[in-house]
Amino acid sequence: MKSQDELISFARESLGISQSIDAELAPLSGRGSDRTYFRFKWAEGNSAILVQYDPRRIENTYFADIAAYLSENDVPVPRIFRHDAAACCVLMEDLENIDLWSLRNAPWEIRRNLYQKTLIAAHRLHSIPLSRFPSDRVKLMEPFGPAYYRWERDYFRENFLKALCGLQRDSRPASALWFTVIFNLRM
Repeated sequence: MKSQDELISFARESLGISQSIDAELAPLSGRGSDRTYFRFKWAEGNSAILVQYDPRRIENTYFADIAAYLSENDVPVPRIFRHDAAACCVLMEDLENIDLWSLRNAPWEIRRNLYQKTLIAAHRLHSIPLSRFPSDRVKLMEPFGPAYYRWERDYFRENFLKALCGLQRDSRPASALWFTVIFNLRM
């Protein structure tokens, strides 16, 4: 993994930002699948997102190519400025901290427009013919099967139930466990 200074140099080089311009790198909370996210900030409120990933999680190596493919097919995704596979770093457009969940209490006039845009994006994504998919240049994960399901279940247990909810694995039936999770989330 690269040091913070190396990550800042990567971002500066990728965006053509001079060493004379002040810049900073701040870690973002939340991560997934062995990816760490940072916000790279420089002059006048400009920012980009830098992702450093572990290539042992194979889907991490697919991210930039999938984003480029989706963009080519008019599915709105953050623009990739640079992907350095050897350094395991992706620098991409910063869409800031606003998402549909953060706007859940906004007036209907605002949410309606955003929901419509979201549905249009989902329709575009699901309307891309499989025959047009460039499997020679864009790789995807293996289909969801028993091994992958097991990994997802274990990841959920470790990162949600144990780390976020503070629950330990026990022998209670699943329905009792879900009641405990929901009850704890509402507290």
